[in-house]
Amino acid sequence: MKLFSKYDIDLTEVKNKAKQYYLICLNYARTILKICIDYCTMMYNKYNKSEYPVTITPNHWDEKLQCFSKDIREIRELFFNKSIDTIQNCCSDHITIINSTIGGKAETVTIAYQLMHIFNHLSRYVDDSEIEEFKKDLIEYVAGPDYERCMDFTEGYKKLGDTMPEKKAYFFSIDIAKYILGHSNDSLPSSFPCLSSYISYGLSKNVSERLSVTECALLIASLVPKLTGATVIALSLCFGDEEYAKEIEIQIETLI
Repeated sequence: MKLFSKYDIDLTEVKNKAKQYYLICLNYARTILKICIDYCTMMYNKYNKSEYPVTITPNHWDEKLQCFSKDIREIRELFFNKSIDTIQNCCSDHITIINSTIGGKAETVTIAYQLMHIFNHLSRYVDDSEIEEFKKDLIEYVAGPDYERCMDFTEGYKKLGDTMPEKKAYFFSIDIAKYILGHSNDSLPSSFPCLSSYISYGLSKNVSERLSVTECALLIASLVPKLTGATVIALSLCFGDEEYAKEIEIQIETLI
C-alpha cells in the first residue's frame, strides 16, 4: 500500500528501514553497555587489588601444594631427560654420561632453582602476611628432608644477583653437568654451593674435565628457560591464573 501517492512513499519500505535502524542502535547500545561493564569491573578489581585470582586460604594449602609439587616434579624430570638427550645427540662421540636419571645433587639444585623463581611470583597469589608460612610449607612439600641443603642452593643462586639471569642459569647448568658426568664438587663451604661448584671445576687440573663440563653446561643452559617458564606456568595454573600462564608461555617462545 502506498500513502501520499504524490510523493510515492512505500510504508512497508519505511517500516523495514526503521526496523534496521532500530537493530543497529540496539547493537550499539549493547556494545557500549558491555564496554562500561568491563571498565567498571576492571576499575573495581584494581581498586580492590584483585586483578589476579583470589588467593587461597591456609586451610586449602595442602591440596594445592600436593598437586603443585607433583607438577613441578614432572617438569624437573622432563628437563633432566631433555638435557640427557641433548648431550647424547651432540656429544656422544667424546663424552660419557655417568648419571642418566635425575637424583642426588641434580634433584636438589633443580628444586632450588625452581623455588627461586617460584618465590619471585608468590606475591601474586599469597597474601603478604602469610607468604613466609606458605614458603615454609612449599619447601617441605617439594624438597622433603633435604630442604635445608636445597635452601642453601636457592640462596646461593640468589646471591648471583638479578641483573644477569643468564649467569644463574649457567652456574645451575654447571651443577647439573657435573652430576651427569659423575664429577665431584662441593669443595667449598655449603653457604656458597653453586660458587663452590663453579670454582672447583674451574681449578681442576684435568683440562678434559673442564672442557666436557663446560660443553655440557652450555647445552643444558639452552634448556633452562623452558624449565623456568614451565615452573612459573605450573604455579599460575595452580592458582587458576590462565591469563598469566599464557603470557609467560609467549615470553618463553620469544626467548627460545
